Amino acid sequence: MKDHGGWASTLWSTVLQARSGEAPEALENLARIYWKPIYFYIRSKHRDPEAAEDLTQSFFAYLLEKD
Repeated sequence: MKDHGGWASTLWSTVLQARSGEAPEALENLARIYWKPIYFYIRSKHRDPEAAEDLTQSFFAYLLEKD
């Protein structure tokens, strides 16, 4: 996986596996890789840690629900 300015390259096959439920570990992998960068980005825009956590969770839910 190549690093692009602090963000890991998106593994779209892993995103699709997580969305389909084919591989439960796929969602774990996505969360492990992307949770902190997404949380810290949202936290930089919203000072409330709880709101940032909720928005991060919402981002993952949206990612898995939408094409």
